[in-house]
Amino acid sequence: MSYFSTDIFEGEMAHARFYDEEIRKQIPKCHYRKYTISEIINSIIGSGFTLERFDEHPSWENEKLPGEFTAIAIKR
Repeated sequence: MSYFSTDIFEGEMAHARFYDEEIRKQIPKCHYRKYTISEIINSIIGSGFTLERFDEHPSWENEKLPGEFTAIAIKR
């Protein structure tokens, strides 16, 4: 899938991977879309927040790739 794709697809909720397979089968699927970092940051700014800090964290599967981030913003 392209990094810039706006397609919506079905998949497991992010936390489902932490449960045993039997429980995972009971958790409903969800529809979601992947957003680019610029879409996320521009949404924060566009909602009237001031971005104070933005940190990227490595992927759990491959520490050479980004996986998660922390954004700290304040609405004044």
